[in-house]
Amino acid sequence: MAVSVQEAASRFQSAGFERADRYQQGTVGKGSAWVGSKARAKANWAPGIQQAIADKAFDRGLDATDANAYEAGVRDKGIANWGTGMQAGSAKYQAKIQKFSGLWGAALPTARGPKRSGANLKRMTENAQRFIDAAK
Repeated sequence: MAVSVQEAASRFQSAGFERADRYQQGTVGKGSAWVGSKARAKANWAPGIQQAIADKAFDRGLDATDANAYEAGVRDKGIANWGTGMQAGSAKYQAKIQKFSGLWGAALPTARGPKRSGANLKRMTENAQRFIDAAK
């Protein structure tokens, strides 16, 4: 007997919770396989992006949705997952910002000037440049 679209959607909706063990079995301990696939992924990325550009895939994706879909995604997925994602990314965040921590509060070569002065514009440029340099 054929499954209705509604039944298929219901199965899909519950599968994430009911079949989490399958996700775990298919992913845990597979890091070395993932690493082995990196070279192939690197080689396929640029041609895939070029094909997506030629097919206007991004445009079609944008045109296929609206403000209500965005709001529903935020409400139904984003808010619920925000805290967990931030928590999970904490160690990576710390590692990535470590190289900038020495710049926080460090003095700039140019002294602060009056509001809207050329000295303040120069300070802004100096500050941006030192973060750019640290990122290299």
